[in-house]
Amino acid sequence: MEELEAAFEEAESGPMFVPPAFFFDMVFNGGPTSNPGGTAEVVLDLAPGEWVVNLFTADPETFEDSNTYQTLTVTGEMPEVDDVAGAVDIEMAEMYFNVPDTMTSGPQIWHVFNSGLQVHHVILAGVPEGTTSDDVLELVNTEFAGPPASPEPGATPVEPALSFEDVEDMFDTLLFSNGQANWYELDLEPGAYAMICFMPDPSGTPHVMLGMIEVFTVE
Repeated sequence: MEELEAAFEEAESGPMFVPPAFFFDMVFNGGPTSNPGGTAEVVLDLAPGEWVVNLFTADPETFEDSNTYQTLTVTGEMPEVDDVAGAVDIEMAEMYFNVPDTMTSGPQIWHVFNSGLQVHHVILAGVPEGTTSDDVLELVNTEFAGPPASPEPGATPVEPALSFEDVEDMFDTLLFSNGQANWYELDLEPGAYAMICFMPDPSGTPHVMLGMIEVFTVE
């Protein structure tokens, strides 16, 4: 674990996070996230073998974080189980999300799975009606590119169509490798949503910058 943390600290020390080569050989099986004082649940399907559970904790005010590791051994065979009736399939691959054409509000179960070769995850946010993928990409660009250059004297500043104040964090998963799946319970209000993946490819370019954005409506 110490060697793993040291490799990631070195990767984070540069201008862009470029994962160490072994990162892409690791198997990630997702997991839940929770805000302070909250709870979260997930159903995992773990193959037999050695796994590491990591409790990652981050303080949004100080940006300090910590990792607590626990190793475990999974044995036996997964029993045959029926598919979850009515589960919503959310597929991840390079570089797209595949979601149903019609999304219904209310309590539901999401079956999130990765059929791509790279590691992906889901970040889901509520956005204003009429938001486009280009609007989301423009906003993300401001995060990675830093503050915009000063406009020419006399020029009218151009405000982005979407601002961070317009975005409401709703749900996010941890990382998924190829063939991995989780099941989550969600309760969605009607409205517009944006789904993005911030994971980097081997060059360090975040997937969202490569077009991994899906904007959809929940009715």
